[in-house]
Amino acid sequence: IGEVLLRAGDATAAGAWFESVGEAVPDTLQASRAVWLAGEAWFRAGQCKRVIEQLAPVSKSATLDPAAPAALLSLAECQARENRSNDAQVTLRHLWIKFPAVPESTEAYRRLSHGEHGGHWQPTQEDRFLRGLAMFNQSLLEGAVDELKKYLTAGMKDHRRMEVKLKL
Repeated sequence: IGEVLLRAGDATAAGAWFESVGEAVPDTLQASRAVWLAGEAWFRAGQCKRVIEQLAPVSKSATLDPAAPAALLSLAECQARENRSNDAQVTLRHLWIKFPAVPESTEAYRRLSHGEHGGHWQPTQEDRFLRGLAMFNQSLLEGAVDELKKYLTAGMKDHRRMEVKLKL
């Protein structure tokens, strides 16, 4: 019902409906998806405070829900609008690392590297390691190899170098 409302252009009703799913049946497998979709609906309704309330608590969750990347991009945009540029950078960085194979990841990288939400950003060795590991875990092996090689060529020594070498 919420997705139909969202497609029909009634974002406010869709947001309320998605929120009600989590409240009515919190143990359902769809509760996580409903949270992401509620955030996206509130963004389309232009209610950034509701987006942040809805998505900030789950933005670092381990879910790989298909609705999460678009919702995270919306969350970062709202955080920037609310003058929370540090939070926006953290959200975009998380999106770029955790969801490497989606278009929103490319957009997150573009926003970060152009300094749209704070200062100029370059991926750290830690970022490369985590992104490579995410790619590896999602069976995106060619990308994982590229990221992990960038991690190794950064030259810094840390405790994960052997793990990376074993994965390669």
